[in-house]
Amino acid sequence: MTVLGDILAAQLKLLPKTLQEFIAAPQLQTSFHEIGTKHNLRVDEMDAVANESMYVLLGIHTPSEFSQRLEKEVSRLSRDEINVLVADIDSRVFSPVRDDITRARSETTTEEQESLETTSNSSTHAKRTMGKDLMNAKVRATVQTPVEKKTVSAPPPYKSDGYRGSDPYREPIEEK
Repeated sequence: MTVLGDILAAQLKLLPKTLQEFIAAPQLQTSFHEIGTKHNLRVDEMDAVANESMYVLLGIHTPSEFSQRLEKEVSRLSRDEINVLVADIDSRVFSPVRDDITRARSETTTEEQESLETTSNSSTHAKRTMGKDLMNAKVRATVQTPVEKKTVSAPPPYKSDGYRGSDPYREPIEEK
């Protein structure tokens, strides 16, 4: 799995069970597809909308910055169209699990506040609050994969002595 995939999987495990089931349900992807079709989004824009919505559901991004992020991702839409799109996503995606999202956000903020109060050691604090800072650092890190160079020898080119059969197109054969 990739670094981003590992982070998202770890973040998913921290969520309440009902929110985990909602994210894993196929109806969520169907909703994203229907919203994209309704708003005449291209496939890449549908993916961007689904990704930004997932980041909010996972607690990586806050709901307050959702509209601004969508405006950057789907830049061809006007501000009014973005507002209609956000309202549609809110009613079809966020509304069914709004209580779970706020509960998950409040749990993580209270945990972060408690760890700030009880921890004076910065390394212990960093281990406890691995959320957004770790995500940002790992996503920005450049991943380099080793490239193995192989030399491949190509077979020698085929040399023909010329065509000696009859021409299926019945064209005269030119002699050299």
